[in-house]
Amino acid sequence: MILKLHVCLLSLPLMVVNATSTGSSALLEEVRRTSVKAGPMLPLTKEKFQLMTFAQELNVAVSKNSWDMHDGGPEGLYGDAATYYEDALDVDAILTLDASDYCFVAWRGTNFANHLDAASNLNIAPFPAQRLDGLGQCLVTMGSATAYMGSTEIESSIIQFVETCMAGPNKQLVLTGHSQGAGACVVAAIRFAGYTPLTIPVAVPPTLLSECDSINPDHMWRVDNTELDPETGVILYDQVSYAKVAAGAVGGVFPGRHVGASIHLPPDTPHFLNETDPRSYHVTFTPEQYNVVYFSKDQTTLEETYGPGEGHFGMRNEDNWGVHSMYNLKMYAILANAEFPLDVSGYIPGTQCTGDEDCQFECIDDVCAQEGATGADLLPDGATCGEDDECASGDCSGCVMNIGGDWCCTGSDSDSGATPNGGECQEDGNCASDRCTWGYICEDKLEAGASCQNGGDCVSGTCNWRFTCASPSRVATVDGASVVQI
Repeated sequence: MILKLHVCLLSLPLMVVNATSTGSSALLEEVRRTSVKAGPMLPLTKEKFQLMTFAQELNVAVSKNSWDMHDGGPEGLYGDAATYYEDALDVDAILTLDASDYCFVAWRGTNFANHLDAASNLNIAPFPAQRLDGLGQCLVTMGSATAYMGSTEIESSIIQFVETCMAGPNKQLVLTGHSQGAGACVVAAIRFAGYTPLTIPVAVPPTLLSECDSINPDHMWRVDNTELDPETGVILYDQVSYAKVAAGAVGGVFPGRHVGASIHLPPDTPHFLNETDPRSYHVTFTPEQYNVVYFSKDQTTLEETYGPGEGHFGMRNEDNWGVHSMYNLKMYAILANAEFPLDVSGYIPGTQCTGDEDCQFECIDDVCAQEGATGADLLPDGATCGEDDECASGDCSGCVMNIGGDWCCTGSDSDSGATPNGGECQEDGNCASDRCTWGYICEDKLEAGASCQNGGDCVSGTCNWRFTCASPSRVATVDGASVVQI
């Protein structure tokens, strides 16, 4: 049995939407005309992205406490096509929907108004989630397991819906959720593995704690979001999806892992919401594009380690719901304007980035660069760098000891420095002036009479026994060495 602080419930209130209503979701009617089956995410056709967008619409509809789209919730959107279940303490809820070739189950995200729900998210203890057909189990975080279960009455309602709906011909089970609900739907993918579900977790925390043969990674389509920080303009990634990396950046631990392919939506510049009509919000992709970043089922580790680090994670901002919540409006915009199959080659040049994996080509100085960026587009030897591919030499291994811990581009010619005065350095060859001070800062060479530490400080190339730069007129060359004339 899955234990949770709020399982001691006497009854489960069941809300059935208005039986006389047909709902107002235009996207539902579009989805009814498709028949997408579980399989690899690519090519990302319009029908597949339509289904992913509709899944997030369901997540909005079920998460009434954290989202208010003024659409009447499940009843206003889907009428008698959907059924909403909520436990007695208003902690967990699900939405089920039988729609043509699909059987949908959506789990609600965190109800932040309820401290029981918010606290349960933090439970990262391992829990064995067992397949309903008894053919295996996988370890998951307790927080996601309890979010899946809700209460025993909620799970029994899910099982009854799935068994009834999937008895129909040509049916595809689709499991989805946002945030906490996304973790819950990953657990559901294990529980209902016998039905070959297609799972669409949006903003999912790392949920698995072990290898999991019960989940087919080709059938797990994750969606993550990005935005530009309203104050700094740097790219931010959804902190929930990157919980493991974000925790490590501040000395914490989040042991979970991801499974399956993912797309990262392109960054936007946040604007203030129209509180009376949130759907009128205009998404400003910056720069304007409908490209997404794609990580395959075999690149989940790469996704977490290629670039994003401390200072590049976000949740909410002062203008709107923020990077953790602006998924559905952004996905609507892509669905309405993009060409399909969707371009998954990465962000276009000019987009903020933290690593090459963000970009169609390369990420140079935290911006996606043009194709074939070489020469002047890349950093010269001696310039401060972060990665090898930022350097014209292809080598960012210099300056490892300088103040601030930055690295510098190096090359075969150690004297080909380009760091300007005031820039950090490790040796004279890093600097355009050919002088790196003892403070590891590039400065002009010193004239005769100035105090010096070594000959590299001086225009003359000689620092005499008084630690004073010698005059060029008193310097001679003997056997290739500079000596002071007496």
